[in-house]
Amino acid sequence: MSNFRHLSIVGVRDEIKNMPEIHKGQSHQGINSVKIYLKRFGFLGEDIEGSDLDDTTSDALKRFQEYFNIPDTGNFDDATREVMSLSRCALPDLDPNSPAASTACAWRTPYLTFAFQTGTSDVSGSDEFEAVRRAFRTWESAGTPSFREVNTSDNPDILVRWRPAQCGDADMRGGTLAHADYPPDCPYYDADLPQPIHFDDDEHTWADGQVIGAFDVESIALHEIGHIIGLYHSSDSSAIMYPTVSSNTLARVPQSDDITGLRSLYKGRVHIHEMDNAGRVGARRDTRTWTSGWTTARTYNIGTKHFLFLLKEFTGEVHIHEMNSDGSVGAEVVRYHWSRGWTTANFYTVGSTTYLFLLKESNGHVHIHEMNSNGSVGAEVVRYDWTSGWTTVAFSLSGSRPYLFLLKRCYPRT
Repeated sequence: MSNFRHLSIVGVRDEIKNMPEIHKGQSHQGINSVKIYLKRFGFLGEDIEGSDLDDTTSDALKRFQEYFNIPDTGNFDDATREVMSLSRCALPDLDPNSPAASTACAWRTPYLTFAFQTGTSDVSGSDEFEAVRRAFRTWESAGTPSFREVNTSDNPDILVRWRPAQCGDADMRGGTLAHADYPPDCPYYDADLPQPIHFDDDEHTWADGQVIGAFDVESIALHEIGHIIGLYHSSDSSAIMYPTVSSNTLARVPQSDDITGLRSLYKGRVHIHEMDNAGRVGARRDTRTWTSGWTTARTYNIGTKHFLFLLKEFTGEVHIHEMNSDGSVGAEVVRYHWSRGWTTANFYTVGSTTYLFLLKESNGHVHIHEMNSNGSVGAEVVRYDWTSGWTTVAFSLSGSRPYLFLLKRCYPRT
């Protein structure tokens, strides 16, 4: 990454806003501010100063213009001034060592924790925290590692704070809204945990939603969490990871460019093999690359049809697929978004009816549903509130009657 990560852009944006058009070979005192901007955000790798729009600076302007999809004139023109004047993320747009890269690296764990330390008085109550929680849930549902909120004393992986513009690890003065960092294996600032998500609480006004002159917390949080999970900035203006944003704007849904980057980092690999007559693993019948985070996979039969049930414990996402006759995964039947925390799912049959048994280890909640003939989850039959700690559920058949086997994780008293 650039060596200019701590380069201050105080006053740079204000000077750029008031500059006239400057062509290659011309001079203007504001060109030094343009050079500072280009260096800070990865477009100019040389530490050059001065008021001349020289060849090196013109080439850097062309890279900037191409990135932001404006005419690549190499001059400082109206379109360039407009983009440079926008509020933006503090992280750079290009990695000089790998300018075509869209991702940094991934976390090595599928489970991450986050905590809040300080909020902002711009938003009533603790609504800013709920907006950030929604942003975490949005990325989870797209296939990132799972996020769980903890206390600051629990050594979180990510710490969310509203901070002064000079927050200690980055200088957000001069029009930058917020900053985060990449996973610990490829940090921009520091590999030490917790990784930061810092919102500038000095120079900007925050809101939960669209408010004139204010920035939507959820939209900016979604962008910064994108960096936390390993995404660089994107030159696609529709993407969440686009570097700039205007006030009074909502951007709360990851777009195809964001999802493509995400899936290049976090993948779930599936192999399906036929078992041979000796009980050994035989030929592979199917290979799939899915999003990561699936914690439970179960198969069940309804009549002559065979189905696959998939569950993500930490998001509550459920997919059900019909299985093909050759053992491969077939068409999706249905998907659900349930509450988080279901740790066990299993199926059993009574007579000709198939049932789904769901259990949450953390609180002992049990739901039982009848399954529909098309493989989807049907009406709830009953629910129970048992003690917590049950980790294993199995069904056995004796004659025509199924029996339930339960195993609990127990800890010695201290």
